[in-house]
Amino acid sequence: MSHRTFPQTLRELALALLNATLMLVIIVLICATFMLRELNELRDSAAQIAREAIAPQTQKLDQLRARADRLESRLANADSFELVQIRNEIHALREALPELSDVVELSTRAFADQLLKSLADRLNSIAENKL
Repeated sequence: MSHRTFPQTLRELALALLNATLMLVIIVLICATFMLRELNELRDSAAQIAREAIAPQTQKLDQLRARADRLESRLANADSFELVQIRNEIHALREALPELSDVVELSTRAFADQLLKSLADRLNSIAENKL
């Protein structure tokens, strides 16, 4: 039968505490690694959703820019009949601007809906993988 002294017992307890602490640190690091990977994937999917939500706005802005460029080139050498047509096109261009704000609002809603759906799907897949 071995007889331990108080300093030996204290040393063994300290080593056990150090061992348990190191194991906890390793577990936390592994969990943090998985969490960072999931967050990176979520960030990438959010960026993709944002690109898809902004695409209609970009197309609408390109159309407005093209119309403005046409007007500018027509104004460079316009006669009186041409000026009436340009005025009408400017009026149509101004009417198109409220449509653009509607597109922005719809795209923002679509972005938020898609982002929340993506987040929910991600959380569900994480939960299924853990079970």
